[in-house]
Amino acid sequence: MGAYLTRLSANIAVDYMKGINFMPKTLLNIGVGSCPELAVWKKRLPEVALLGVDVRHRRWDAPCVVAVVSDVSKKDAEYCKNCRSIKCQDPTHSSRRGKIGEVKTIDEIVEETKVQAPFFLWMDIEGAELDALKGATKTLVNVPLINIEMREFQWTTNYCNELHDFLVSNEYSLVDISSRNTNNMPLEDKLYVHIGVK
Repeated sequence: MGAYLTRLSANIAVDYMKGINFMPKTLLNIGVGSCPELAVWKKRLPEVALLGVDVRHRRWDAPCVVAVVSDVSKKDAEYCKNCRSIKCQDPTHSSRRGKIGEVKTIDEIVEETKVQAPFFLWMDIEGAELDALKGATKTLVNVPLINIEMREFQWTTNYCNELHDFLVSNEYSLVDISSRNTNNMPLEDKLYVHIGVK
């Protein structure tokens, strides 16, 4: 998703957050990339602590853990050098693989860094979101709001449904953001709120 649409999604998420009177202590950005959303958060959520988790830490102007996230820990994992996903099987991408020192779970990262809950979780990790969420079972109880990239990849056929079903089974509900998307731009990012959060 381009920088403009990413900033739009970030603004929609902040608007929704403020509309339900939810203010996180920490924003967990899983898959930081080039971070056009960072400007939105720094301007609109200056009191919220930021923690990024990715292999592209040099582009992140905030505290960051250099790791790939998944449902299990591993050493010396490989990731796609094109999209930086540990799950990438895109045949159009280079066959070159990059090494990353560790794969960690979100639960491990939250415990190690001692970041404060409640969390707003922002995820864009190129098809590895479901695995990352499976490694966040302890963290999810402190995540009232999740913004997540949801799209099919060349190597997936039912990924969006599987991701949606996982979130629903963990008591999240998809937020209808159509009225907030005043430009009617197609957004790959979806916003989920934990059931019971008003």
